Amino acid sequence: MSAPTTTAPGPREAAVVLVALGPERAAAVLRGLGEKQARLLAAEVAALGPVDPAEVRDRLVDLVRALLYVLLVLVNYYVAQRQIMPLPT
Repeated sequence: MSAPTTTAPGPREAAVVLVALGPERAAAVLRGLGEKQARLLAAEVAALGPVDPAEVRDRLVDLVRALLYVLLVLVNYYVAQRQIMPLPT
């Protein structure tokens, strides 16, 4: 799996994902941010307006791809450190 090739997400993309996560998960994400970042993201959510379902799907797919890439990097690191065993091929 190669690194995701899309450009870095901006505030709109983050807001779309945040809304798609639902209120409880979104609140957990906002709690994990700094105060300034949380305010900026909350303002972006408030300004969103209607979002095409295809855009929501695309942003969630982008998020999943990025998370899978990070997971793959971590697994490779721990395999290289011999802290976990690779899967047999």
